[in-house]
Amino acid sequence: MSDSVACVMGCRGDGFMNPSGDGLPRLASVGLLCAWCFQRLRRDVVELPGLCEHLLAVGDSGMVRESPARRVQPRSKVLYSATLSEVDRLTGILARLALVIGQLRRVSVPGREAWLVTDYGVPMGIRTLEATASLVAWVEPQLEWLAGFEAVGPFRRDLARAVALARARWPQRERSRLIPGVRCERCGQETLRYHPPTVQGAAAEIVCENVACGLQLSDTAWSARVYAAARVAGFKENNW
Repeated sequence: MSDSVACVMGCRGDGFMNPSGDGLPRLASVGLLCAWCFQRLRRDVVELPGLCEHLLAVGDSGMVRESPARRVQPRSKVLYSATLSEVDRLTGILARLALVIGQLRRVSVPGREAWLVTDYGVPMGIRTLEATASLVAWVEPQLEWLAGFEAVGPFRRDLARAVALARARWPQRERSRLIPGVRCERCGQETLRYHPPTVQGAAAEIVCENVACGLQLSDTAWSARVYAAARVAGFKENNW
């Protein structure tokens, strides 16, 4: 009897051309998630500090503030920008994700003093970009472990929706894009996508979008291939 299980997100189809179509249920390959869902979850978590930085720049706002649940608002008009509210939403999901990891592993979660919480202790955001980046660094290595628990499903869904909404409402200049004319070295399909650095000094990431593959290439590994790819496809790295 096979031990294979379907992706907890209900994904169907087994190829890039049909990532969520009619085919058979897509098998989980990282815990309870398929390769596509796990890579999306990881990317959404890793890119969160950069997205929050972008939102704050758009809103021209600082990020040091009190918890919304404990803020006393006067009767006069109070300006609480939509972008700042979106940052709270995104970082609140991250904080709740970290809290679940801590509870499941029975370990303390670092940096909780920087969280925005309700009177009942529910995380609703994080006060600073630095604290957000630190929490991402703590959460990211544990995502593969968390993928083995059913709790990963709601966080995968909620974070993906929140990130997609934020990017749609306040788009960033440089977007991820498919790399034309270059085949994935693992699956052989032209399904490599370039994800630019989200903050200054960060590394770019190249990920295969074939849901049955999910190959990741580091900046160093990609640099070793880019010149050969340029000769074949007739483009240069700076013109993607």
